[in-house]
Amino acid sequence: MQLVELRELWGRSFAHLLVTGLVDGVLPARPAPDALLSDEEKRAVSRAARRPVFRDRTGLDERLLFHLALASARNSAALLWPRADAKGRELLRSPFADEAARALGKDPEGVALASIPAAPDCAGASDLLARAALDAFAEPAFRVTPPAQAEAARVLAGAVAASSLGARFRRIARAAQAERERVRAFVGEIAPGRFSGQLSGAALEIARARFAFGPQAPASARQLEDHALCGFRTLGRRLLHLAADEEDDEELGAKERGTLLHRCLERFYRRGQPGDVQLLREVARETMDAFAAEEYVGHRALWELKRERMLEELTAVVEAEPDAAPVELERRFGFAEDSWPALRIGDVHLRGAIDRIDRLPDGTLRVIDYKSGRIKPLRDKLQEALQPQFQLSIYAAAVLQQMPGARVEAVYLSVRDAQQTRPLPDVQALLPAAVHERVEKMRAGFFPVRPLSCDGCELLPACRLVALPTDPDENGGEAPRP
Repeated sequence: MQLVELRELWGRSFAHLLVTGLVDGVLPARPAPDALLSDEEKRAVSRAARRPVFRDRTGLDERLLFHLALASARNSAALLWPRADAKGRELLRSPFADEAARALGKDPEGVALASIPAAPDCAGASDLLARAALDAFAEPAFRVTPPAQAEAARVLAGAVAASSLGARFRRIARAAQAERERVRAFVGEIAPGRFSGQLSGAALEIARARFAFGPQAPASARQLEDHALCGFRTLGRRLLHLAADEEDDEELGAKERGTLLHRCLERFYRRGQPGDVQLLREVARETMDAFAAEEYVGHRALWELKRERMLEELTAVVEAEPDAAPVELERRFGFAEDSWPALRIGDVHLRGAIDRIDRLPDGTLRVIDYKSGRIKPLRDKLQEALQPQFQLSIYAAAVLQQMPGARVEAVYLSVRDAQQTRPLPDVQALLPAAVHERVEKMRAGFFPVRPLSCDGCELLPACRLVALPTDPDENGGEAPRP
């Protein structure tokens, strides 16, 4: 956390704060979230009411409350703000803090950010240990505060190492060594080592067995894509079994929503009457009622609003495909029961579940994978060919293995936008080499923390090295990929 003490600011008038810009035209960087409703739920309520229901919290009330909070202090006021969110992403400082500093005649960029006191000011052993470790082990380029004089840092480190804090200090030294290696490997200065993603010894033997991907434990497209996006995802999820609690007790989460949309479409198309919107709505309502009886879907009134929204999306999908001709629904391959054989690429076995296979009028088999997101990100995925997207290519190859000689193409279908992407480019010739490259790296224990993207990754608090956005609108230009 960062800290700024504002002494005597409570004596300044509200008019003065208005003049300095603290009130007039300056908004908080992150307004406080509503404790009861999410943003999606607020939008749903407003849509149902056909008018804005919730007050804009970026108005004068936020600034007035900030002024009143400062004015209530008796001796001093302290402003604190997080430097990173729960996923480890860096956050901007609130403009409120900058304007408060300006009101005191200080340069916001010059405000000290040190949260670890200097050695003479340390109040306890933990503070002293933190100060000694910071001055002894931190890379100057990555520090927020100026480094200490080298001689002073050595003296303090030697005194702490020779004291009763010595054992803790040595553990910190080892952690600092690991962190330095991780950062140097991340920027490409050195090859990954034991602290940055290259396994050895017993750990490597475990990896070789875990990623054999034989007939008893085939790989999935998700496993290959995780490793292509960032090796640490595979290390964390498949070997260390790190996992976030994905259950959402307050509302219908994105994962549950996607599952429900898939289930509705599958049950509708199994009735064999594509284009029948009335039948779709009947099947979807039955499916949603059964889902709500099994799962927690949130407040009843909000659930009804979400149901209607999903029904609109499903209706748009069916209306956009009046002549759909499914020949397979939820076709699994590589599983033990009710399944096609696993897709074999050399000694690698692969499995998956294809949402739908249509037969087009010219006889082409179209593999369709449902996605609950927008169409644009799905179109962008196809530009990546096989790196790091494997799913559609593996699905198409599984159909070709089962039906040799067939013409096969594969697309994503955005349920939200009721649109399909263009067919996947013909990359089947590239698939064997791409699969073996990825699998061999896993078998060799190669799991570096070098993310192409951190979207949707729950391991950010553990790795802390965040990929730059590659969207030019977000990053000011395309970020180079490692």
